[in-house]
Amino acid sequence: MISKISKLESIQKRINDVEEMTSWSPVPLGSILRAPAYSYDAWGISITSENSTWLYVRSSVAYMTEWGKTDQRLNDLVSKAAEEAGLGDVNALLNRSVGSSAAAFLLDTIQRKGHFAMIDIGAGTGPTSLATLDALNELMLANKQGKNWDYGKIILVEPSKDRISRAIETVEKSAFYANYGKRTQVKGILKMEISALKLLKRGSIDVAISNAAIHHNAFNYHLKALHSAIERKTGQFISGDWHDSMWHSPERAYWMIAAMSRLNDQEKIDAILGFIKNGKMSESYKESREAKEFREYFGIDIEHMGDPFSQLSVRERKANAGIFRFWISVGKAFSDRNEKSPIFMIEAHEPVSKRVENLNAAGFDVLRHEEISIKEGEIGELATVMRATMRQAD
Repeated sequence: MISKISKLESIQKRINDVEEMTSWSPVPLGSILRAPAYSYDAWGISITSENSTWLYVRSSVAYMTEWGKTDQRLNDLVSKAAEEAGLGDVNALLNRSVGSSAAAFLLDTIQRKGHFAMIDIGAGTGPTSLATLDALNELMLANKQGKNWDYGKIILVEPSKDRISRAIETVEKSAFYANYGKRTQVKGILKMEISALKLLKRGSIDVAISNAAIHHNAFNYHLKALHSAIERKTGQFISGDWHDSMWHSPERAYWMIAAMSRLNDQEKIDAILGFIKNGKMSESYKESREAKEFREYFGIDIEHMGDPFSQLSVRERKANAGIFRFWISVGKAFSDRNEKSPIFMIEAHEPVSKRVENLNAAGFDVLRHEEISIKEGEIGELATVMRATMRQAD
């Protein structure tokens, strides 16, 4: 018991040290427990049978802390930052792609079964459900499906009381609900994903949708719960998300810290961006005091600063460069306002290959993944929509 307590105290000290170390930034790094759990070792945290539950709970709390501070003003600012970073409105593009795929599947489900059940994981204020229902409404009208079905069930999962209320309003103001509301039940579940999914009857969901929410779960435990809730033979999980690996080690995060510490030095930012994309760093690079403090805390050897990205594919490096551009844009937006961002940089983003691996481990087969095309390009696999179905052998 003593060793267990001391282990947790040691972990807590490291968490506190890192959060305090980046408190100067307009966008703080945030808790290192928000990184993907499989990368904890790189951050100096070992997961054991004694501490795994504690780490899971604390990682969830770290995300909840952020969600409690965000609002529509912040969402609008983030969307603008994405545009200014040359990424377009990525979340809107992901919503449309998820919605189009989900609507086609729902129409097929209605034609086969006469009813459907859909769940939106991390529904937010309802944009992913709205995109799905708008697309479904068009398909229903085009296929003259209006009267030939019995009922639908839409479940919205979201841990924020304000957001889930707005999500329900969004759905109930949709054209689909105006046309088919009398036979459509809308229900909100005010819980974290895994808690909400455990409330559902096994095999009761035809399609689960999600956008930019799965990366808010460091441990991926919810995927198993989701697998249990989806209908065994034909059910699908359709998700859009951001994919990069900037937060998988302090060696990679260092370069974001280095840039965020000198936001007014565009030459330095461009040099770091070029390094992330193609491994070439300007010889004139000078380390800031904040970056040096971060590097020395984690014992990073300055002679091997180029190693963190050397084994990545071109598409993975471009994805990391894309998220770099995004956070620098967010940093500048808050710096210009002399404000501190209530959202944090570090998130449990996974490269596409790792997400596919985790879905497979949870019992899904990924039918396909589609990279979202942004006009400026150079983002690799940063934004991707995946369609997964239940593994038939299970």
